[in-house]
Amino acid sequence: MTASDGYQKGVAMRGRFALIPWLTLTLLAALTLFPALARAEGTGVDLNAPVVSTADEEQEQAAAEGAYQAWLAGHPARHKRGVGAPFYYLTTPSHRQQTGYYCGPATVEIIDDYWGDTVHPTPDTEYNRQHTYADYTFGGVKLCPTSGGTNYSLLDNCLRFYTGKQYYYYGGIRTASNFFSRVQYGLFVKHYPESLLVHIDPADHPDWSPYVYTHLGHIVAVEAFDWHVAADGQRTMRLNDPFNEADSMRGGGDTYGHHVYHRMVLWRGVSETVSRAMVY
Repeated sequence: MTASDGYQKGVAMRGRFALIPWLTLTLLAALTLFPALARAEGTGVDLNAPVVSTADEEQEQAAAEGAYQAWLAGHPARHKRGVGAPFYYLTTPSHRQQTGYYCGPATVEIIDDYWGDTVHPTPDTEYNRQHTYADYTFGGVKLCPTSGGTNYSLLDNCLRFYTGKQYYYYGGIRTASNFFSRVQYGLFVKHYPESLLVHIDPADHPDWSPYVYTHLGHIVAVEAFDWHVAADGQRTMRLNDPFNEADSMRGGGDTYGHHVYHRMVLWRGVSETVSRAMVY
């Protein structure tokens, strides 16, 4: 098999773990009618980017998925409400994205900095670090080649290269329970800070506060979860967000850094994207 054949086979095999990330006709029409919304500050994601992978990567990811499935088989489907409910907290360093479309490179910087930035050292200056991540290329495709934003399916490849950790992209997550289990596995079992691709719509989901504006796609780091039921009746997750809406949008919220959200709000954010994807 040639390298090209292996690459093409890998692209096809990636479908075992990810939806084909083409926009639905409805969303495509929305982008055509409202191009300014598609390019809103903080969007930072190429929602029309194809999933990129190789056969070797698929084999490694299949083994990682097998480990997750083995853990899941012995894991209770329903979480406890009080004593004994699982939780896990990491604290990752905050890094502000250096352009309106660098949420992907900035999230890589947050996670890479957490691990120590030792495998492939990057420049000292913030912009040049994020520019280095943006230029990361796999299979002839850059992570974030233009202002069109990040190809989220390459975030795991970029993280593996710079952190030396076994990060993988998981798309096509269909249920809230599966999403919560994967969040728990990545943090509680692997001890990895994670990443999500979310659609942010405060009009439909007010619990997105402090966000004020809609963002079609945004990449964030996840550093904690707590399945205890809080006083407001919700279980929670904590993000480390590289984007501050208030800096670039009039009346925007103070969204930068560490924020706790209801876990159902984050699941809705993931489920409202075409890829329904996360990286851990």
